[in-house]
Amino acid sequence: MPQYELSLSPIQLKVRLGCYPDERETPQTVDCHIKLKFKQMPQACTTDNIADTICYQQLSNELQAACDQREFKLIEYLSAELIQQINGSSPLIEKVSLKVIKNPPLDNVPACAFSIIDE
Repeated sequence: MPQYELSLSPIQLKVRLGCYPDERETPQTVDCHIKLKFKQMPQACTTDNIADTICYQQLSNELQAACDQREFKLIEYLSAELIQQINGSSPLIEKVSLKVIKNPPLDNVPACAFSIIDE
């Protein structure tokens, strides 16, 4: 049986993120790697119409808007908030996989990632 999945990699978001207030003063870029599994074949496979699938520009804008409204201390909390936003964005989505990557200001840790797999 075929499975239908849309991968968005990466969606780059500007986020006020960090444990300390000075880290959150300036938004930093985080990379979001998203996989959306559809409940069934999207109608867009036969209609070639964006209205029949998930518009990733719209999803990206919604995620950025959610980040613009607040600050986050932890990548884990940010990830949980983003996956809630994604899950509520379309009834076409059955499962979501999200990986958020940030580049902390540490000499010995060039990147940090947190994943949530909604299965």
